[in-house]
Amino acid sequence: AILALAILALAIVAQANVQHYSGALSTYASLMAKVAPETEPPAAAQWFERPFKKPVPSSPPLGEYDITYVKRRKEVGEKFFTCKSGRKFAYFTDGALDPSCEGVSILFCHHSCGQSKYMWLMKEPFKNIFQVSVDRFGFGHSSDAPTAGYWFDQLVPEMVELVDAVYDEYKIPKEKKFFVVGHSMGATVAIEMAACPELRGRIEAIAPISGPADIWNSRVTKAERNAACMSVMRNSEKTGCCSGGSLSRWTLDKMGGMSLFMMRPYPKEDEDDKHAQIYREYCCGQDGGGSKQAQEAAYGDPFLLSLVLDSMMPGPHNKYHFINEFRRALGAEWAYDPGEIKCPCFIYNGEKEETPAKMANIHNKLIPGSELTLWPYGHASIFLEFERIIQALVKKQKVDGSPLCAR
Repeated sequence: AILALAILALAIVAQANVQHYSGALSTYASLMAKVAPETEPPAAAQWFERPFKKPVPSSPPLGEYDITYVKRRKEVGEKFFTCKSGRKFAYFTDGALDPSCEGVSILFCHHSCGQSKYMWLMKEPFKNIFQVSVDRFGFGHSSDAPTAGYWFDQLVPEMVELVDAVYDEYKIPKEKKFFVVGHSMGATVAIEMAACPELRGRIEAIAPISGPADIWNSRVTKAERNAACMSVMRNSEKTGCCSGGSLSRWTLDKMGGMSLFMMRPYPKEDEDDKHAQIYREYCCGQDGGGSKQAQEAAYGDPFLLSLVLDSMMPGPHNKYHFINEFRRALGAEWAYDPGEIKCPCFIYNGEKEETPAKMANIHNKLIPGSELTLWPYGHASIFLEFERIIQALVKKQKVDGSPLCAR
């Protein structure tokens, strides 16, 4: 989530208001690795013990991580799984202790381009939901992804390896289906997993939140594509003369370089954590915060605000991992057609936020039987609804009633 940086980069290219989207499947891959729990890197543990360099000017002000957030981060810990490629996933599990039991739902959670797996940490563990939240390759504590590009038909088979490893570790019957939720670029992962032919029969329902759409799908009109995404964001894979490809790649390169301001490693003791600045410039902006009411409701919760700020560290390992998320989501038609999704799909988006509502409308058009909910949240303040979205998802329902920020 880096709207302020994107605007600066795109302003160099064109005199326009630009929105970009934060937040990522092929043949089925077999399990050829084992799960190994490990401890979190020392830098993270040390970071939690220090007060912020400058108090975050929220209401109430936040001068250090919320004590409940720190407690929960330590409780869930971290595990690692090595894929056939040699790349290692970092993930955590939480909630119900035995996912093999009847009545326990299994949920896989996918983060945005600007956050890590900890954006899905709940204030209290779910009682009847077994939650698995994973860092994509190139982000958080997972291994690097290929810098030349990491497409859906590369990403999904490795996600399936992780799914199968978790099923094997907890002795979950293979016929037991699971749910998938994702935010921003993580929403694209949820959609493509459900669209993948080898996975369709294993997924109960999905909930994509504030995610870019398959704008190059043959059923999306040129007018819809142009309205949802500017050319400098969508032409990265074009190579012809006057195609706009070079300009798009240059823009993404500049955005990628600047993205590290917000999505950075854990700061050293003498470094500015930049939390106060990020809160002012992004969290409380229209694209990150949404309506004033949404900002007050979301950021008035010290746990949620701690989660939003902390889950940006560490972000992409380098600018290429950031750039490749946009290339995969916006530069070309997706590997799997969302029109082939067979399970229930519940789409959520802010009315005016970093991911335009027009993207959600495209999802709604492409995915058969999908249901769309628009709320007055921004790209970050919508985190306030994650628990309700998940609770409704495992019942194969959309969230009922008005948004929490309106109560």
